[in-house]
Amino acid sequence: MSIRHFTWLVVAAAPVAVRPVPLHAQAIPEITLEEALRRSRIVSPSVIGAQGSLRNAELSTSAAIWQFIPSLSFQPQANLALSSGQSRIDPVTQEVISGNQSNPSFGFGLNASYTVFDGFARNHALSAQRANERAAAAGLTNAQAASDYVTTSAYFAVLTRVHVVSVAEGNLEAAESQLRLASAKLHSGSGRVTDSLTALGGYQQATLALLQARSDAAVSQSALGRLVGISGRMNAIDDPAYHTTPVPLDTAAIRQQVLTTGPDIVTLTANLASAQQFYQGTKTGYLPTLDVTAFSNWTGNDASNYSLVARRGLNLQLSISPWTNMARERSIESASISVSNAEAALADARNSLYAQIDQVFASLAVAQTAIGVSQG
Repeated sequence: MSIRHFTWLVVAAAPVAVRPVPLHAQAIPEITLEEALRRSRIVSPSVIGAQGSLRNAELSTSAAIWQFIPSLSFQPQANLALSSGQSRIDPVTQEVISGNQSNPSFGFGLNASYTVFDGFARNHALSAQRANERAAAAGLTNAQAASDYVTTSAYFAVLTRVHVVSVAEGNLEAAESQLRLASAKLHSGSGRVTDSLTALGGYQQATLALLQARSDAAVSQSALGRLVGISGRMNAIDDPAYHTTPVPLDTAAIRQQVLTTGPDIVTLTANLASAQQFYQGTKTGYLPTLDVTAFSNWTGNDASNYSLVARRGLNLQLSISPWTNMARERSIESASISVSNAEAALADARNSLYAQIDQVFASLAVAQTAIGVSQG
């Protein structure tokens, strides 16, 4: 057998030997972008954690509001006093009195207490909790936006990988046609061995490229499935709206909106407000506290023929702490440091966000230019 004949046999058998097969024969379920975003928000651990933080902040705000309401307690009670001893004779009636005595009694009471003045500590605490609630709400918005970003990126990664697979399949078909043509020429004696081997190498490279493209598509589809809460692969549905030319953006308006209402800015602004209110609350320790307590008790026993006897009272208590062994001053200084840290964090976040906006707009301009070049 000549080298030409042997080469022709290898080239002719190559498409059958190395043709790749699909990774899965079953159809992969598909999902729209809107449904993927909705489902990812439901299963995202960060979103669920942010929702829990918001609920905790709302409960803390409710608890701070309840501090303005008087506390009320109801205290029912029942007693049975037993005593034992020797019997005796009543000197007047000459009756025998048993030495074993029992004295049952019952009663109930109502107590109400209220702090009339505490140096406005409750007001500052409520303002701080409301600021924490705003920060938690902004944190939830930020978590949802982050989840949407990750899911959207994974969704379009699937579309890209699937498109790459289609391109790789087309390249493989073209390489196979070139290989068969070179094989036919070599068999007829009009082709060269080098052309056939080159076509065989191109076919093998196209085969490997298709295998890699299918592997990348499977990885991206599995990642999308995890994000939407599916144990398996999920395919993305292409939409013609994704291929429309993007409209011009008002960069100045977007910049202003992000720097004022962005979730990170709202969170840090609320954290600063909370730190400031807590700082003001620590200084109320220098002011006196006035508490009022009112009570009313009703009791009855066998001696009074179980008639209820009422006892009422009203107490006023004024307290002030002129000296706390520097504990109060240390709390004030610590709260002041927290305010300084919150101010620095907010200023740094604004500067960092400003730089990130410039980077995003620059990347967007490059992407729009690349799209225009590819379409033109």
